[in-house]
Amino acid sequence: MFRRYWSFFRRKQNREILSWLGGGVVVAAGGLWVLVTWLFPDRPPGGPAPSTSQAEAGAGGVAVGRDNSGTITVSPPPAPPAE
Repeated sequence: MFRRYWSFFRRKQNREILSWLGGGVVVAAGGLWVLVTWLFPDRPPGGPAPSTSQAEAGAGGVAVGRDNSGTITVSPPPAPPAE
């Protein structure tokens, strides 16, 4: 069974045709993705801005908001006030 496939792929003309078809599939998939993202954006233009949320952690815990893109600093909890 594999001999049929191997003999098909051994011919240079068949490999060239398959490479053109594969490249065409990749270009078509990329174009389709661009079209879908252009027709269906994440949010409508002029719509409300995404809300900003704040996450808090107490007693030495760690909390990160959903869309955090900044620096995250983890440090030990503050020492209790001296009496």
